[in-house]
Amino acid sequence: PVSPSRPEEPVHIETEFEKLAGPKITGQMDLSQFDKKKPSEDKEKSKADKQKVKRERIQKPHRERVDVNKVPPRKTDNSSRGKGRGKERFKPIHPEVDEDAIQKQIKETYARMTEGKGKTKGS
Repeated sequence: PVSPSRPEEPVHIETEFEKLAGPKITGQMDLSQFDKKKPSEDKEKSKADKQKVKRERIQKPHRERVDVNKVPPRKTDNSSRGKGRGKERFKPIHPEVDEDAIQKQIKETYARMTEGKGKTKGS
């Protein structure tokens, strides 16, 4: 048996608060040390002027002009002689091969390739 009782009313608690007027300033930091320093206008102008100036060509000392039509006499000394001699020395001499030798070599190679070697571990 439940006795009908009066349901309990919720208890109301009033909240107490103070509205803040604003942030409380305790101290200040100097942030000017982080500012990037801008170069002065004079330096900027001088840089722009330097970029526009073309490079002056370096003057080489003047040489005598060679006449193309005038052919110099050929030298007939032995300095240019013997340049082609070394090529002959290094050429390997191949003996002439006859058809029988070629056929024999082909048969030997073919026999080696088709020779049954048995099974291996990999196959």
